[in-house]
Amino acid sequence: MLHFFRPIRQRLLTKNRFSKYIFYAIGEIVLVVIGILIAIQVDRWNERGKLKEEEYDILRQLQSEFTRNQTKLDSIHAAHKEVNRCLRALIAAMGPDPVPVSQDSLDYYIKEFSHIPTYHPNTGSVTSLLSTGKLVLISNDSLRLLISSWPGQLEVYRYEAGLNYDLYNFQIASFLSNKYLYRNTEVDAGRGTTGRSSFQMDPMKLLADPELENLAELKRVDSEALEVAALKLSETQERILSLIDRGLNSLR
Repeated sequence: MLHFFRPIRQRLLTKNRFSKYIFYAIGEIVLVVIGILIAIQVDRWNERGKLKEEEYDILRQLQSEFTRNQTKLDSIHAAHKEVNRCLRALIAAMGPDPVPVSQDSLDYYIKEFSHIPTYHPNTGSVTSLLSTGKLVLISNDSLRLLISSWPGQLEVYRYEAGLNYDLYNFQIASFLSNKYLYRNTEVDAGRGTTGRSSFQMDPMKLLADPELENLAELKRVDSEALEVAALKLSETQERILSLIDRGLNSLR
């Protein structure tokens, strides 16, 4: 285009038509500026396209990871609820004049009393996003906020799980090893168990023990707090998955 203007510019100079020369010179400058602006805009479009592709890949990785995590957490949350149901049933049967409970039911209650279901999610994609700064590539503000807050919620859950482990390791295990037959809690656990103990114990005597009631109540408080933390995590993950799905649809 500039080569096209050169002969015209030369003719105008030779004919001393300076005003028209200025006009054409300005025209050339305008064309150059327009060309530069178009090139910049094309670069921006290309860059936006690359960023959208990268965001799409990030969302797909997050979707895969959180889908697996949510499946795990659904199972763990159900296990938390079962532990707490059994703890309440155990506590309800206890007292100076305990409610009769079958040996099988008591064995199951004690098994759940000792059980600490724990959620171990995959964290690779979230950790990578936060450590590399690529979280900013996610265009949805709400999704960015949820992803950045998720590790903190996971730490709350792990803290509550730690309280449950400490209670078991430092108090419950010692009590049960002295007053219960551990083999009976593992009868239905599958391969590797040694079957029911040949020793006998009186379920009613155990249900009348105030120390067991204290430990069961402490475990109930800690375990229900753990269940609440699991529920909050589950709600956050469901929201994350919903926003990821929305984001992927907008980028397709």
